[in-house]
Amino acid sequence: MVIAIAASSAVVFPLVQQVLAEREIESVKANYATGLSPCDFHSSEIDTLLQKYLPASPKVSITASPSFSPTVAIRLVGLDLYYFVLDFPLNVPGDGRHPKFNSNGVPLVYRSQVSLSIAYQLPLVLGNDIKYAQTELPLGLDGTTYYFQTSPENCAMTWSPSSGTRAEKLANLFVELANHAKAGSKGDPPDEEAILAILASLEHE
Repeated sequence: MVIAIAASSAVVFPLVQQVLAEREIESVKANYATGLSPCDFHSSEIDTLLQKYLPASPKVSITASPSFSPTVAIRLVGLDLYYFVLDFPLNVPGDGRHPKFNSNGVPLVYRSQVSLSIAYQLPLVLGNDIKYAQTELPLGLDGTTYYFQTSPENCAMTWSPSSGTRAEKLANLFVELANHAKAGSKGDPPDEEAILAILASLEHE
């Protein structure tokens, strides 16, 4: 009798584990279904340019490229939050027909300090969104492309995300981080409530 129960458990337990694992996978897919897409291509030239203005490699990099306004970028190094405005031509005439990246461009730089809570949560939340990026990138001509990175190897993106999506929350997060850096540069106390609220919403969605 004991042997029969043991044998039955040996068969049933792995099946239960498999079912639970499959449910977990489906739950993760559902959580990130309206989130980011894997990066199809991301040039490192902007990263290389902005690194000259940073004391160390960033834990978080977000670059936004609108169709009709300058490229802007967020970088987080420790507690230091940087917001860059690349208000110059990104490409200049090169050899032959192909332009080259304008590595001599000088960005506008805004800087603030974030709380320990943001410095801890931001890389974790974005890291998971990049890890589980699965959304098909929509087709479009005009709009804003956002690139999210937690390391040079990890990248995900979105393009002008639709209202009510997880990707829209991430785009809104970029805006709030930019506002934080600009406020800090002016000497104003940055408001962190909106940033923390978005992070909490993404973490518990």
